[in-house]
Order: sequence, then structure tokens, then C-alpha cells
Amino acid sequence: MASLPLLRSSMRSSVCVFCSASSWRLQTARTAVTATIRPQPVRAFTSSPVLERVSKGKSKKKTQRSAEDLNKKYQQKRAEAKDAKIRKLTKPGASSLPTITKENLLNRVMVALRKINPDEDIMDSEEAKSWPKHANYPEMRKFFNSYVQSLLTQFQDESSVDYKSRIPHPNMLERIYLEDGPGELERYLWESYLFYMGYSRTNPIELRFGKMEAAADFRFPQEWYPSARSMQRTWHLHIGPTNSGKTYHALKRLEEAKTGIYAGPLRLLAYEVYERMNAKGLRCDLITGDDVRISEDGEEAPKTSSTVEMVSTSRDVDVCVLDEIQMIGDEDRGWAWTEALLGVRAKEVHMCGEERTANVIKALAASVGDKLVIHRYKRLGPLQVEKKSLEGDLRKIQPGDCVVTFSRRNIFALKKSIEEKTGRRCAVIYGSLPPETRSLQARLFNEQGNEFDILVASDAVGMGLNLSVKRIIFETMEKFNGVDMIPVPVPSVKQIAGRAGRFKPAPLVTTGTVPKTPNEIATPATTSESNTPITGKPKPTIGYVTTLEASDLNALSAAMAVDPHDILTAGVLPQTSHIERFASQHPPDVSFSEILSNLEEYMQTSKLFHVCSLQENIRAAKLFDDIPGLSIEERMMFIMAPMGRDASTLAGVKNMAKAVANNLPGSIVAIPGIDLEALDTTPKDITGLRRLESLHKFIVCYLWLSYRFPATFAPRELAMELKTIAEDKIQDCLDRIRFSRHKLLPHRRKAQQAQKLKEAETEAQAELTNHEALAPGKLAAIENGPPEDEVEEIEVFENDNNKDVLIDVGEYLTKDQQKQQQQQMAEEKKMRATCYRCGAKGHIADECRENPCIVCGARDHNERHSDKCPRLKGQDYREYLREYMRRKRQEDWAVESEKEAKANRKIRMRRGARG
Repeated sequence: MASLPLLRSSMRSSVCVFCSASSWRLQTARTAVTATIRPQPVRAFTSSPVLERVSKGKSKKKTQRSAEDLNKKYQQKRAEAKDAKIRKLTKPGASSLPTITKENLLNRVMVALRKINPDEDIMDSEEAKSWPKHANYPEMRKFFNSYVQSLLTQFQDESSVDYKSRIPHPNMLERIYLEDGPGELERYLWESYLFYMGYSRTNPIELRFGKMEAAADFRFPQEWYPSARSMQRTWHLHIGPTNSGKTYHALKRLEEAKTGIYAGPLRLLAYEVYERMNAKGLRCDLITGDDVRISEDGEEAPKTSSTVEMVSTSRDVDVCVLDEIQMIGDEDRGWAWTEALLGVRAKEVHMCGEERTANVIKALAASVGDKLVIHRYKRLGPLQVEKKSLEGDLRKIQPGDCVVTFSRRNIFALKKSIEEKTGRRCAVIYGSLPPETRSLQARLFNEQGNEFDILVASDAVGMGLNLSVKRIIFETMEKFNGVDMIPVPVPSVKQIAGRAGRFKPAPLVTTGTVPKTPNEIATPATTSESNTPITGKPKPTIGYVTTLEASDLNALSAAMAVDPHDILTAGVLPQTSHIERFASQHPPDVSFSEILSNLEEYMQTSKLFHVCSLQENIRAAKLFDDIPGLSIEERMMFIMAPMGRDASTLAGVKNMAKAVANNLPGSIVAIPGIDLEALDTTPKDITGLRRLESLHKFIVCYLWLSYRFPATFAPRELAMELKTIAEDKIQDCLDRIRFSRHKLLPHRRKAQQAQKLKEAETEAQAELTNHEALAPGKLAAIENGPPEDEVEEIEVFENDNNKDVLIDVGEYLTKDQQKQQQQQMAEEKKMRATCYRCGAKGHIADECRENPCIVCGARDHNERHSDKCPRLKGQDYREYLREYMRRKRQEDWAVESEKEAKANRKIRMRRGARG
């Protein structure tokens, strides 16, 4: 049976009755095999020999034919066919392939090029169907001249031949001409010219519906990581509320392992684990987007602490810890957790997160065949919602409280008002602060014995910081999502509220024993439940949560009482290779932002995954569309850089992209438009502080790109030094923002007394109206006024040189005042706006009646509110919109194809009339 493939290869093409494999696929190895092995007759799967053939037309006599004879006959027929083909191109009777001189070949090529030389009539020809509709005659002439020049250069200088270019090789042209003739040479040059332009001969509808949809197919991201699929891994899911010790146990397993990776959502968490590991004598490297710290000897440490986006999928380790696994369902960053979970090559993968991730993790484990072990934890200390709010009185704020506001504008205004009312210093934490500054502010708040007793923070306090908070106070239960004011999501409320009652940050030398997580025998997609005992912890404390305004207390109680919705899908994002494949289906003059927009429209995935939003990437891609010379990989590196939306940072990053495209020097002092002068000034208002924050953000982005383009953006040490100076300046500015109490001058004391007397009279009148008795203290205030020693003025002074530097932080607005101000600003903006659809003023395009509902076409509710159309009847609006856009494209392409067919028929009729 070993010679059966040989026999098949020497016979005519046939189809196997078992596997439907055609024998022509086996002919590629025929020549090599016949030179070493002599064919032998074999028997088929029937009782008669396979080589006994019966001629039904002439005789019934069986004729025995050997495989050797058949092989010789087949070789003879092929040689005769080849000679016949050559005789067509040369003199009759020629039996060998002729040769042609280089000059004669060049003349033949020039004749073929003159025949395919595009003219203006070619735009109306049949070939024009394969070009994009925006193709024009000047563009074709430009490409053709460049194509001819490159082709002639290869003929004249053999050293300039590039085997990977789009220009055909002279040897290839010679072979095509000698074997197939001048007609085939002309056709080959025409197709090579089209390929050189970047156009495709494929039908446009087939191209867009076939290849583009195939390139945007992301239904099985598990297959992107074959190395991880070849391993049998064990997943450990540590789930529970905040302050339950789940991360503590996962890190203990990481400490016990020989090699491992920690991946957190923030650089602060990665840096904290990096410090703790090295403090315990465990060698650990730090790898984040903008900072890489390895051991002094240059060798790779057994353990690595990094952000999730920087997890290595090419390194074999024993344990990998993925913190905050609930972020896998995030619309923007969920792809990073999915890639790390599916692609990391670790024997044990430990995930820490919330209870609502259990179902999606089970489904993912089943899809890849890994074993899943679930560890559930309970909160170490109880969390209680207070029955009363602060009723807007900032004087009720106590040491150890954290006031959370969702507006950066209110942070310093709250700090000012709280320090005025309580006389205590406030630390501040918000997202725009550098991570190092946030960590320092948290340390000031946690340490005992200093004057920073209160913390004012944004929602950035919910993740990445260890805070000793006794009580969380929500300033409001609404936040701005970029479009409208919405209620704070339940998961965010619980994440922030869980910071209350947390223990002091654990020392670097820990105590207590934790059972080692066993290495289970790998079985696909099994689930077990375990409650790991918690030992070695101090006595738990109670955490309290309340609101500043009474109107928000019910919303807080409701959010704390309900369980958030389960996470049903994991985020995915196309990799650079996918984007390159999708971009190859477009002409070269299509902008990269348009390619990403088309990709977002074509992307498909399964029910287990959701495609993360590409809107931020598209917005960033538009910044670099006018910069030629960047490859797709380089563009994606700049798009993924952490540049945010700051105007000065965007301008600096664009200049960095120009440096890469034009091979210019990329030192941070050589890039134009960088506000390095901010380091020489002392900020005296919030604008100066924002200026420093903007510069720091650009420096971080520069460092991030310096690790991707190390040859261009150097030296990196200078940028790191400037980053340290900016952080010191920002911290110094925060330290100077202090509101102290001083005695009023005599000429201002009377005005202050009159103001307080007026407020007391108003309050007393209100109490009389409500038939309530006045308190003795209030009666005394009305009669005598406030005591002189309690009359105070709020000023700002600088701690280091005692110079009074007034920092304008604005005034704190109550919730009702904020809503009123936002409504007023929205109305003013709307009145100034001009609708680009109808041209009228007083409304924006989203509210224009000229923009009807997509679903039903009615004008009583416009396109913006199509998701609430009654005609949907429970159908998902996004699915409906996707099908609607697909049908619309098909209709448009059908109409365009019909127009093209009519135009071609007219051209053929016109040519027939001329003939």
C-alpha cells in the first residue's frame, strides 16, 4: 500500500471514493518519487486488479497494463504537449524552448506597455468596473508613468531588482513571453499595473461582501492564541465584594510560585505589587506602558508586575494574577482582559473581581476547555448606609471621611468650602493627577499625626488606592457621561462605597497563613466551589456610607440594596494583523480613519463576546490622516498611545508622528509645540495647575512611545527627569492650596457681622413661619450678633516662603445650582447652534425634524430616539440598525451596478455603431 500514492500521481486526475481528495494534489511530488522508487502494480479494494481495463467498445478481452508503462506514456504525452506549445511561438518543428536577448525582450515589453497605456476612453471601458468610483484619468496616468519607470529601472540595473516589490521581475516576463506569447505578456503587465496601483480585479460587490467580511470576522478569538490552546490550564476565580481579601489570597499564590505575572488595571497597582515583591526578597520586574524597571544585571526576573495591556503571551509562567476581572465587560478596555485571559501561557490563572463575572468566566473556560475553580469570599467588615444624610452641612464632615464628587470642577471648590467650615486640611485625588501624585496624596491622608484628615476625590478613588476611609460621602448621585447627566451606575456606587471601612495598608512583612491553592488535575470546563478561610487579619471595622444632600439618600440606598447585572460578554478588539488584512481590501488613497470606520461597521463576533468601541481610535486616527509615510503598524502605535483629549498633548503627539514619518530627530526638547516653560513658572490658579498636568500627560505619552520607537525618541532619561520635575511642581501646588483662619480687619468685621445677622434673621423668620420655637443660641445671635472671636476670613498662603498667593478655585455649587447652571449652559449652546441639516438656528442636528426616525420614518421622534420607536416591538435596536445599514448598502450597490451595466451597454452599442 505504500506505492498507492505513487500510482495515483502517475495516472489521470480522479476523485477518491473515501475522502473526495483529487489525485492532482498528489502530482507535485511525482517527479521526485519516480526518480527513486520503481512503480509496482497494486490491487484495488475489489477482487479484480485495478490495472485490468476492459474495452467495452471493441473487445471483452482483459489487458494487463503495468504502472511503469502508464507512467512512461504520461510523461511522453506531457513532453509532446509542451513541444506543441513551443512550436506556436517559434519556428515549426522546434523541440526546445528558445532564448531571447534582453534587448528584444525589452522591445516586446515596450510594445505591450504601449497597448495598455491608459487614455481618457479607458474610463468608459469594461475594465473600469474593477476600479474604485473615485479613480480618475490623471491618477491612472501618474501611476502608469511611475510603473513604467520602475520597470525600466529593473531592466537597466540588475542590482535594483526587488523581489518583494509590485514590479514584475524580468526573468518572469521572459518566461511568460516564451511560454505563452505576447498576448499573455500584455495581460500579465496589465494585471501587474493594476496591482501596482493597489486596485483589485475582483468585482466590487464580491470584494466588499466577501473579503471585507472575512477580514472582520472576530467570532473565535480563542483561536488567536494557539500556544495557550496547546496547554491545559487551571483557572481560579476569586470573587467577592471589596475589602474581602480576594486579591490578598491570589497574591499569596503568586509569591509561592517560581515564576508569575501580576496584571492590574492601573499603573499604581502594578507599582505597589512591584514594591511589595522586591521588599520581600522576591525578584520582580515592572513593565507598564510608560515605565520599564528591570534588575540591574539586565536578566529577566522570575516575576513581573504589569498593567493588563502589557501582559506577555509569549512567556511560560506558573501563575498569572488578573486583578479587577470585571473590567472584561468594559466597552473600552475589556479587550485587554480578554486577551490576557485567553492568551497568557500560565499553568494557573487567578482572577480577582466581582460576583457578576462568574457566568461569563464559566462560558469562557468551557470554550477553551480549561478547568475552573471558584473561590467565594465575604466582606471582612460590614458596610452600612447611614439613615440620615449630612443635609448639605459641610460642618458635619469628620476626620477620616472621603467626599466623592463626579465633577473635577467641584473638587477644589469642595476643598475650599470644607476647610472653611471645619478648619481641617483636605487631600485631593482625581483622574488628571499623575499616579505618583495620587499615591502621595493617599499616603498623606492615611498617615496618622498630620493635618490631612479629610479626602476630596473623584470616582478615581474607587480603584487602585489603599485608603483608610471610615465613611464615604457622595456629593451627588449623578454624573456627566459626555452627553447627558445620568445616575451613577450601580457597580461604580458599590465599588466606591466599598472603600469605607478598609484596613490600613498592610505592612511589607505580612503575617498569617493561607492554604496553598492546589494544582488540580486538568479537566475541561468543570466548576467547583470553595470558601477559603481567612486568617491572620486584624479585627474588622464597620464602614459607613451616606450622601451630602438628603435628596440623594434614597438613590444611594437603592443602589446598595440591588445586585448589579451579570456580565454576559467579554470585550474583543481587532489586532494589528487583522487591521492590516482589512486595510488591504481598500485602495491606497483611502484614509486610515475611514478604514477603521468601515471595520467597525463590518465587525462580527459571537454571543460570548462584544466588540469594544473604536470611536476613540477613529478620532485619534483622524489626527494622523494627513501624515504620509506611516505604516499601519506605526499608525496603530500612535493611536493606542495614552494621549487623551488635551489639545496641547494632541499637537505634540502629531509632531512626534511627523518625526517618525520623516525620520527627524525625536528628542523631547526638539519636538515643537511642547510647553516646557510651564516647569519654570509657579502656578497661581487652576489654569496653571492644568498646564502642568497637560505637560505631564504629554511626557508620559512621550515615554510610552519611546519604548515603541527607541531609535527615534531618545534620550529617554531626559524625559524621565522632566516628568519628575513636573510631578514635584504639581505636588507643591497642591500643598500651597490651603485655606486658613485669620482675624478680620475692623472695617470688614462689620460687613461680615451684618451678613451673618441677615442670614440668622431669615432663618428665624422661616422657623416662625413653620411654628417652631427658636433656639436660645439663634435668639442671641439675632440680638447681639456673632462674637468677634468667631468672625473669620478665608485666605490662602504659601507654606514655604509665607507669601500670600491667591489661588482661584471657584465656588462650590449645590446640586440644584449645578443642574440649573448646566441647563442654562445647554440652552445657551443650543441657541447659538446652527443645525447643519436644515440650516435653522435654535436646535442641533440630533433634534432636527428633518432627520426622521430610522425605523418607521416618522418625524414626531427623530433619529436620536429611534431606539424607543414603538415599531421595534422588543427587538434590539443595534441589531435592527445593523441589518438596516446592510440592506441599504445592498440596495445602493445594486443601483450602482445597474447604472454601470447601462453605461457599459451604451458603450458597446456606440462601439458597434462605429464598427
